[in-house]
Amino acid sequence: MDNQKKSSPKPEAPSWKIIITILGRHITGKGHTFEEACQNLDMKWPDIKGKGLITVWKGGVKKEKLVNKPQIVRLVSNPLTQQQWATNFEILFR
Repeated sequence: MDNQKKSSPKPEAPSWKIIITILGRHITGKGHTFEEACQNLDMKWPDIKGKGLITVWKGGVKKEKLVNKPQIVRLVSNPLTQQQWATNFEILFR
């Protein structure tokens, strides 16, 4: 007699959100892990013109860090080293 539909579980919302601001341009990436959020950034190394502000949200907590150009390039340009740099930044933002 129960004609209720079983609702499918909602997909879990991404827990990490990263915004990189360089010279007034905002690039956003979201993901379940910090590394996945970095991979979702729509940025290539020629887009990086100088220092940037990295803003990270995790669980409603916001943290910011001013980083120089080589650190941002290492974080977004090379997929082979991106995992290591993402781990370093994740530790920094804890």
